[in-house]
Amino acid sequence: GRSRGGRVAAGNRVPGGGGLDPETAAQSRVRAAAALRERHQAVTQADYQTVAVGSPGVAVARALAVIGADPGHACPVPATVSVYVIPAVPRATEDWDRPDFVSAPIPDPGMLRAVRDQLEAARMIGTRVFVRKPRYRAARLRADLADPAADPAGIRARLESGLRRYLDPITGGDDGDGWPIGEPLRPSALLRVAQDAVGLTARVNAVAIWVPATASWEDCRDVPAGGSELAVFE
Repeated sequence: GRSRGGRVAAGNRVPGGGGLDPETAAQSRVRAAAALRERHQAVTQADYQTVAVGSPGVAVARALAVIGADPGHACPVPATVSVYVIPAVPRATEDWDRPDFVSAPIPDPGMLRAVRDQLEAARMIGTRVFVRKPRYRAARLRADLADPAADPAGIRARLESGLRRYLDPITGGDDGDGWPIGEPLRPSALLRVAQDAVGLTARVNAVAIWVPATASWEDCRDVPAGGSELAVFE
């Protein structure tokens, strides 16, 4: 650079090297189209879930994709995906104790249709996609306390609230992003949740799970769920 009348001028005396030529309009259009296809292409399980949740015009809280699941076959089917859709319903702090609280949300036909259209446009050629309502299994639980509680009604309310939140399909589970599909019920985990719910006001000895197949309570071993079921607190 050099001074010109009190001003400083700068210049590059060495030719630049490397870099890329300016993008033409045609190249820009091709790149934009490729980016759009990449953003909405569904290949992996996570892709199907992301595309489903992003369906325009509907409020999808969560989508669960199961690769190989075909409603017409008990065994896995290649190039098939079932996507279970959970609609967004209120989950603010004040909503949990409302009498109209929705513990097992079910999508309406319009939501299923919107998600199906979105996934149909994003699926890989040759892949069959089924958009389905979630399958819920009511979990009947029993908490055994060490001693009679001083406030049995309050203890029961805290236990029910804690277990309901833990098994919630939208905000439940250990990570807080919804109870995992097909996840077994584990007495040890439920015991921890129950004890956290009551705090120091009582000591929980065990949480038992009702098993309809054997008509008995299980408080030791895990109770398996169906392959595509979500447990909800009964």
